[in-house]
Amino acid sequence: MYQTAAGAMAVRGDRILAVGSRAEVERFAGPQTEHVDLAGKTVLPGLVDSHVHASAAAMYEWERPVPDLETVADVLKYIRGRAAAAQPGEWITLSQIFITRLKDQRFPTRVELDAAAPRNPAVLQAWGVSQVYSISAPSYRGMRFIEPEKLYQILKTAIQHELQPTAHAVGDGAVSEMAEAYERINRELPVRAARPSISHSNCMTADAIRRIKDMGVVLDLQPVWLWLDSATPRKQFGDARPTYFQPYRSLFDARVMAGGGSDHMQKIGSPRSINPHNPWLGMWTTLTRQARWTDAPMHPEQRITRREAIRLYTINNAYLTFTEEGKGSLDKGKLADFIVLDRDVLTCPVEQTYLGGRRVHQRR
Repeated sequence: MYQTAAGAMAVRGDRILAVGSRAEVERFAGPQTEHVDLAGKTVLPGLVDSHVHASAAAMYEWERPVPDLETVADVLKYIRGRAAAAQPGEWITLSQIFITRLKDQRFPTRVELDAAAPRNPAVLQAWGVSQVYSISAPSYRGMRFIEPEKLYQILKTAIQHELQPTAHAVGDGAVSEMAEAYERINRELPVRAARPSISHSNCMTADAIRRIKDMGVVLDLQPVWLWLDSATPRKQFGDARPTYFQPYRSLFDARVMAGGGSDHMQKIGSPRSINPHNPWLGMWTTLTRQARWTDAPMHPEQRITRREAIRLYTINNAYLTFTEEGKGSLDKGKLADFIVLDRDVLTCPVEQTYLGGRRVHQRR
């Protein structure tokens, strides 16, 4: 799938001819063949993101940039700035504020918004609030937006028309309902060839993982959400219940086909986007399972290896999109999409690690 300490690569047109030692690659000499001297460096297939909203992200800051918002005070400061530049009575809106992304773990109150924008109506189009977490209801499993019969009909119609269905499923109840719907369809119409998907799949159960594997359902997960958000479920639910919060080790052991995505949707630039689209940060998250603003990893038994983390963003994502015959690895005949690195990412040490501006690891 990838090569470490490779000597050269032969490319003809947009396709790979060979990767290996210089001697191996020289056999493919020809006027239309390009030889890429790798000089013993590591080469990886082009990295793939399974879930992006590129056009939405490009347009989100069309009128004005949106600053980083980590506290309620940050939000109120932003509202005050908008209000100062707005006409009296003009609406001030701010969308996609996540309680999991605010250190206060709460949203501004109406009183606070009125004080920040006394001449303007202000509204936050916000999400994950404390009542939704239902900390007073231990059996809470999420919110249902589509009734089981309707979900079954939608998914079945898609598969019958040779489409790949998916739906956003975040709570373990939602993932289980998706698995149950696919199972019902599978009894009438085999679903494996359609590679039916479940998007996000943050929380699961061991039983859902087994059923997903048996049917060939694929998963589109966002590893960086573990880094950004998992401090909140741990605070709300304790340590035991989020055992299957993004359970990468369990998924790889069960041979479930899971891919890594970002769900990039707002702001320009990877580090400052609402959902950072840096695949290396996603890989690092699956290796460490470290959430920002916390000191301890979240269920370290669910860590995966570097090789497996690379698969999330290469061949696995190619499989999710039915393109594994043309990309996702460095095999002969596949697209010549690749990156050359200055080090072996499978063995190179991590010198330093910073979380939220604070150094949490220093190589000795």
